[in-house]
Amino acid sequence: LIKREIAEQVYKLGSLEDRLSYLNDMNRRMNGHARRITDMSEMVHPETYAQVEPYHPFYKEMSEQLYRSLGKALDNVKIKLQRERHGILEVGPGPGVQTFKVAEMHKDDLIVGVEPDSRTEAYLRGLIEKNGITNVRSYTIGAEEYKPLPDEHISVAFSSFANHHIPPQVRDAFYKKLFEI
Repeated sequence: LIKREIAEQVYKLGSLEDRLSYLNDMNRRMNGHARRITDMSEMVHPETYAQVEPYHPFYKEMSEQLYRSLGKALDNVKIKLQRERHGILEVGPGPGVQTFKVAEMHKDDLIVGVEPDSRTEAYLRGLIEKNGITNVRSYTIGAEEYKPLPDEHISVAFSSFANHHIPPQVRDAFYKKLFEI
């Protein structure tokens, strides 16, 4: 019930910045001290998150925008690079809700998820193996440490719901690294 009330309150907020600010404030209050949650599994089990995320109106809205933007970006890259298979890097895939949708939409491409939360990444990897998904890989590693394998050919990178987990003091370096990849 509390999570539902929080979700309803967040959805009522106008801008993305207001929503993220509210969630970070909730993180601080729920943990009793001012710090950011960097491991999603500290707040909620990955399986629970995966069951709730697709039905949250805010996530639905963002997801649709993400799929459109990612599709356009990948179309542009494919025209320029003339490769048969492209790598799509997802930073902070969590339990894979966006990952699996993107993998389904881009079956000929490779989706690589880098998830620093080991518990969440283990859950994601288990789903990949259980469902025999061959165009998705995941690693327990932060994006700043990721080095693509020779066959990964990263052409596009995205992050759907991880920005608020990245401490502000390292965000610039983080995005610089993404552009380098």
